Amino acid sequence: MSYRIQIDTEETRGRFNISQWIQEEIENFNAKDVATLVERAEHLLTKDYDDLAVQALFRELVSIHGVTEASKVITEKLLEVIIMIKPSIVIRRGKEVLLPGVAPVQSLAMQMGQHLFRDPADQAVAGIAILAEFSDIGLYDAKVTMEADRAQNRGGHIEVHGDSVIIQPTIDIPVSLYKRIKFTMYLPPMLTEPMMWE
Repeated sequence: MSYRIQIDTEETRGRFNISQWIQEEIENFNAKDVATLVERAEHLLTKDYDDLAVQALFRELVSIHGVTEASKVITEKLLEVIIMIKPSIVIRRGKEVLLPGVAPVQSLAMQMGQHLFRDPADQAVAGIAILAEFSDIGLYDAKVTMEADRAQNRGGHIEVHGDSVIIQPTIDIPVSLYKRIKFTMYLPPMLTEPMMWE
């Protein structure tokens, strides 16, 4: 039956596999590098902050999960968010090469925070603090883009007003991972008829 092929394809190559593929890629990272990230996450969770609201957020996280577990979650989710910044795949000298993508810091902060907190304001605050803490460790570059330098849309208006910060990954990720992720975006819809409401 043709629908069985579609089901098998979605089970092995569908979107819900993306997290697993990224976790497999993270496991290929140098253990020493990952240990350094976990140490930095522990420092982030236990240091004193001038902003007591930020300190309270991280203390709450520690009280729920403990320092070790919370540090591992922060490290894994940070790597996942950075890896998921969509690159461009180009051909150079007959080989496929990744050109790193960019993402606004606000978007990444929210993605990062969603794994840790329910309240959107807490998500944004925690995400920004995490991205700031890891900015010097070599996972990504944070660049300020000036409003005057930003591309304009067809109507001649700049989409985002004011200066902003963008994040660009600097870690090496194989092209094959992004090809698998890209494939999931083009899977056709299921071929079976939907079940009727009872």
